Amino acid sequence: MVFISALLLPIGKYTSQSPAPPAQNPNPPEMSTQEGQPSYQLRVERNLVLVRVVVRDSKGKAIGSLTKDNFKLLDNGKPQTISSFTVERGPEAAPGNSPAEPAAPGEAGPASAAQVAQRFVALYFDDVHLAFEDVARTRTAAQKFLDTSVQPADRLGIFTSSGQGNVDFTSDRDKLREALLRLLPRPINTSSAQECPDILPYQAYLIARASDQMALQAAAEDVLACQCQGDTRQCPAQLTTSIAQSAANRVFNLDQDRSEYSLRAAEQLVRRMATLPGQRSIVWVSPGFMTQELEYRFNEIIDRALRSNVIISALDSRGLYTFDPAGDISKTANPAMFGDPAVAGYLTQIRRTELETDSNVLAAVAAGTGGTFFENNNDLDEGFRRVAATPDTAYVLGFSPTNLKPDGKFHSLKVQLVTAPGLSLQARKGYFAPKELEDAKAQAEAEIREAVFSRDEMRELPMDFHTQFFRLSEHQAQLSVLARLDLRGVQFRKQDQRNLNDVRVVAAVFDRDGNFVTGEERTLEMHLRDVTLEHLRSSGVTLKYEFKVAPGTYVVRVVARDSEGKQLSGTNQTVEIPD
Repeated sequence: MVFISALLLPIGKYTSQSPAPPAQNPNPPEMSTQEGQPSYQLRVERNLVLVRVVVRDSKGKAIGSLTKDNFKLLDNGKPQTISSFTVERGPEAAPGNSPAEPAAPGEAGPASAAQVAQRFVALYFDDVHLAFEDVARTRTAAQKFLDTSVQPADRLGIFTSSGQGNVDFTSDRDKLREALLRLLPRPINTSSAQECPDILPYQAYLIARASDQMALQAAAEDVLACQCQGDTRQCPAQLTTSIAQSAANRVFNLDQDRSEYSLRAAEQLVRRMATLPGQRSIVWVSPGFMTQELEYRFNEIIDRALRSNVIISALDSRGLYTFDPAGDISKTANPAMFGDPAVAGYLTQIRRTELETDSNVLAAVAAGTGGTFFENNNDLDEGFRRVAATPDTAYVLGFSPTNLKPDGKFHSLKVQLVTAPGLSLQARKGYFAPKELEDAKAQAEAEIREAVFSRDEMRELPMDFHTQFFRLSEHQAQLSVLARLDLRGVQFRKQDQRNLNDVRVVAAVFDRDGNFVTGEERTLEMHLRDVTLEHLRSSGVTLKYEFKVAPGTYVVRVVARDSEGKQLSGTNQTVEIPD
């Protein structure tokens, strides 16, 4: 993930229009800018938990007219105070892309909305778990989605859990089609020969972690049949049990490795998308996988997605599946299925449970991030259409649990509707307490980063900006960004006859595909006398940023945050520097 602090360029000293104090004056300057971390507390609280909620009527239509008072939130059954409440609307024209008057010479002109990326969709194929028939079905549906449902301002990327065949976000449809054609199952740590004993992943978990004796007995009977031809003299019970236990440990560890592959690649994808502007969503294509000991891991992905404003939807690649008590018909039936009826019945139950629970991770990430989960349906064309769409409206509730201990324990969440009968809601089922408290400095960076890479218009702090450019050469231009801060709406703290406030201002430039190009950050430190403050309230304060860029279409975003009022502003302009 790209951090803002790593993107900032060195800056020069900014001097206000008011006279500077004489050099011999021991008092500090009234106003200066410098690079560095702010000393103020940000709006996001240390232990803020975010819950994205989608509310639908009886016809499945998302409801967008609710307020904070319509919601009640419980953490481990205890009511919580909702400290932040945001309403997220569906796709709209990006700010700054509306028609405008022609630019004057040297002014950066606006570009058409279709030229600039508005929505980013990542098609994430879990090729570590996908079977060949799953790849074939989902690839065909994805190609149809690409041909019929993608708009000019959309940017798509193809990503895999193996990391092979990835194509970053692009508007090049041919490149995306080629990437889809190259998709293949890429399992890890597998053998073409049938295992002996043939232990199911969920059965291996029951043996290796839950000490389930019935599951172990079924595996031992398989060992007796496949390795010893049923001869108990050759393989006494103690030996078959030991072999079964070792095999279960091996199967469980290999399955955990596969699950880690899928989760690690998903987390990296969320981190990648956190650096993109506009609307961001992931379509996770997978048959599901076992996560009995990885709940904390995928809940971290949900938390990161919520804080990065990334929606994750999921499509079960198995389509409409049926349960076969005998298991995979391509393999020899487990002898335990024809032995002790109690063991055979329990093995059947294990198969059924594994089939039903494999998709739990997909259901959890979709529910937790406000996405859609499409399962048990062979109409994968309709499936891609649904999961690639985002709800018209979602609500993000934030609360800070009191006395939250950094013990890594699970907290159940329940969101209820108050005075809104006849509606259903979708929300995450819980969260894990942190294993250690997050560093306050990192928390501060996270909020600024999120604001910079968002396209949301925020107007808490009175600020605007305009852009200019001039040619340096045939292939390079200098883009100037002049950000003006109106101090009439800024709060100051009085101390020692000075008016104090620090404002952190970041200017960032993105290309037409939403990729970060360059940026610069300054902290405006103000220690103003009354007369200077009165003067600046009339004139405002202007900061100038200069960037060297190639001709092309860009989105310029300026974000400002002050220390005293804790107000945040962010605004965009789409500009075009012609060839």
